Amino acid sequence: MRNIFDSHAHYDSEAFNDDRKELVSALPEQGVCGVINCASDIASSLTSLELADEFDFVYAACGVHPHEAAECNKGYLPVLKKLCNEEKCVAVGEIGLDYHYDFSPRDIQLQIFEQQIVLAKELDLPITFPDRDAQPSCKLHGTRSIHTQAMSGRPVFLVMVISVILSIVLVIVWFVLGGISAVKEIVARTHLEILDGLI
Repeated sequence: MRNIFDSHAHYDSEAFNDDRKELVSALPEQGVCGVINCASDIASSLTSLELADEFDFVYAACGVHPHEAAECNKGYLPVLKKLCNEEKCVAVGEIGLDYHYDFSPRDIQLQIFEQQIVLAKELDLPITFPDRDAQPSCKLHGTRSIHTQAMSGRPVFLVMVISVILSIVLVIVWFVLGGISAVKEIVARTHLEILDGLI
């Protein structure tokens, strides 16, 4: 298979410390034509941009993941904005809400998430986000496009997401709950909603 675009990678992970550059440099030989490396905090945002600067086919998404929200420095936002303004930063992420694991208090998750939504709108950047058990709080506030990494809700939530966003680049990477029947229902309902909007 050729022309594979990996829309959600984490090559900044400690798991790749021993052979990160060798691994990434070998990706084109395996048919990978592009990678978006998604950060989880400021440090990994910097690493993602370093990879993007070193490899032409690598791009960065810079942001603070909900797991890391509680550890986020109060002055993080201007730093993140500067990183997101870098040429090879193509999205704000990985941001979102995770009420399943709750590694960070929910109020802090929501505060950091909403701040980054505002930043994405200001910079006219798409977002990449996980949503685990947090649909009532997961308001995208007119963000122009999304890449969703994990969804745990009912199909109606995906329909709602698409209806409130002006233009969608939606890549479903995996679903935590629901199984194949839920996936089929989501695809079917999403297709119909899009057609209704175009007719």
